[in-house]
Amino acid sequence: MHKNIELKVRVQNLPSIRNKARTIAERGPFLLEQVDYFFPVDQGRLKLRVEQSSLPDRGNHAELIAYHRTDEQAARASNYLICPTQEPDQLRQTLDRALGAGPVVRKIRELYLYGRTRIHLDEVEGLGDFVEIEVVMQDGESNETGHRELEEIVETLELDMSGVESVAYADMLTPTLRAQP
Repeated sequence: MHKNIELKVRVQNLPSIRNKARTIAERGPFLLEQVDYFFPVDQGRLKLRVEQSSLPDRGNHAELIAYHRTDEQAARASNYLICPTQEPDQLRQTLDRALGAGPVVRKIRELYLYGRTRIHLDEVEGLGDFVEIEVVMQDGESNETGHRELEEIVETLELDMSGVESVAYADMLTPTLRAQP
């Protein structure tokens, strides 16, 4: 299982944040058009992500992602597993039949890479603009290390922490379908 320390912040000034992200990014921006199909599960969250990407050697692809994290209005750890698939439509139909269909999240994402950190500038259909920061952790590494790195990026981007969100985009769209983390 993989882990990252992540934070999601609703923003009103995406162009200003974009300029700051460009100054620190080592790579990017990469444009990602993503559709996330969520499925109701008893623990954590499960989504099938279908993506068109400008990332080198990535292009169009899909992956099933299972993840667990607490719903806190703060930076928090997320534990996840990713399984690539060559058959996203068939997999979605299979999961719909087995688990039922959940919310669908459509977004345009700009990805900036800074060291091991992914900075996402998200325009989410029906919800607005967000910045999501993910510090990818190494096995055995303390959460505190990731939190410190994340805090440095928050300061550099001058994010207004009053916009911190506690839940996934799918939960914002359909809060009554939220599974327990």
